[in-house]
Amino acid sequence: MARIALHRGEIHKALRLLRRTLAAAEEAERTRGVVQTLVLQALTHQAQGDEDQPMASLERALILAEPEDSVRTFLDEGLFMAELLRIALSEGVVPVTPLAPRCFRRGV
Repeated sequence: MARIALHRGEIHKALRLLRRTLAAAEEAERTRGVVQTLVLQALTHQAQGDEDQPMASLERALILAEPEDSVRTFLDEGLFMAELLRIALSEGVVPVTPLAPRCFRRGV
């Protein structure tokens, strides 16, 4: 639902849905769900034109995804995620975990 809202340009609706989804995933301790939600949240904030919040969500997603080497979650998001990772790596906005450069090299 949040992804559909994002594609329709309904940014505020997407963010509301993502906040609820994130809370549910955290409560259920579903790390993969948390990572996926944070990735989409970062992209939604990016679409909104926010500069800080996408990096905060991306940083948390990378840290949580690192132990499971969840590269696919980032790869699946394509060019918009590639741009976020490029900015994050070039500006040192997120901690350079081994996962971030691997995502970027593998074609995000």
